[in-house]
Amino acid sequence: MRFEVVMINLVKLVALMIITVFIAHLFTDYIVNKKRIIELISRPFKPITKIFKISEYGYLGLVMSIIHFRSSHVTYATLLKNKVLTERDVIVFTLIQEPLSKVTIISRFLLPLVFSILPPTLAFKLITIIYLESISLFLVGSLYAFMTSKKISHHIDVSDEVKLLGDKTQLEVVGLKGRILKSLKFTLSVCWRIVITLTIISLMINFGLLELIAQFLKNVLTGIDSSIVIIATTHTFSLIAGICLAGEMLRNGVIDEWSAFLGLILGRLPHIGFYTQFINELPFLYGLYGLRLSMKIILLRVLGLLVMYIPLITTLLLVFS
Repeated sequence: MRFEVVMINLVKLVALMIITVFIAHLFTDYIVNKKRIIELISRPFKPITKIFKISEYGYLGLVMSIIHFRSSHVTYATLLKNKVLTERDVIVFTLIQEPLSKVTIISRFLLPLVFSILPPTLAFKLITIIYLESISLFLVGSLYAFMTSKKISHHIDVSDEVKLLGDKTQLEVVGLKGRILKSLKFTLSVCWRIVITLTIISLMINFGLLELIAQFLKNVLTGIDSSIVIIATTHTFSLIAGICLAGEMLRNGVIDEWSAFLGLILGRLPHIGFYTQFINELPFLYGLYGLRLSMKIILLRVLGLLVMYIPLITTLLLVFS
């Protein structure tokens, strides 16, 4: 990949992230003062709040995840900075929001793409597997919340606002100009870390990181049909390219539907478990949460994906062997 192309893509990505961070922070900073709205949003989830002992404010991020999954992280980071969320709350909410945010991603992007390229039965199988990822992550988040709830004597709710913040001015109503300046300050504090991390990753890609990963995958998948390996390797680095390649091979009779499905599943785990988490998501999460919290979130995500995919892939390989 040419260095110029890498840098152009980097600039576009940074610009999009800056816009997302600014708008989501501005909205969250405004709405967090509206106690009535927070209470209305959190009311249907009262049983979950009590069992998991999580902050009622976090449900604002849960709602934001339906609109855009990255804006929900900005919301959590804003609430964390305002001290109405704890790091534990952030971890739990980022995992249990997955089924909601995945519905938006599937309906807006994946359904039209997958069903226009793949046969209906294969498209349905792939969409089902992708949604089951979110269920697995939700279960891991629920288990983490339950296991850590024993250490929590009290969860944060709207009535704790002043007591927890100490400094009431952090949530007091300010003018539009003040909110814009506050959001700009937050955006700048976040984006310098995003830029540095993305630059490092882009340089690694330019110097052959993806080629090394592709070679590693080919070595791991030795003994499997070459057409399946090609689909898996392609899908690892690009969901669209992997699906298009599988569809083209099916139309030309190179592989059957089950082989295409195996190739997509073999590529899906490294795509969502490694490429998406460490190359696409880590810079953004690091910018918002810092290294320690962002790595906790990513490692729990990877754990949830492994719990689902290892039995699935093992079963498929046994069937095909």
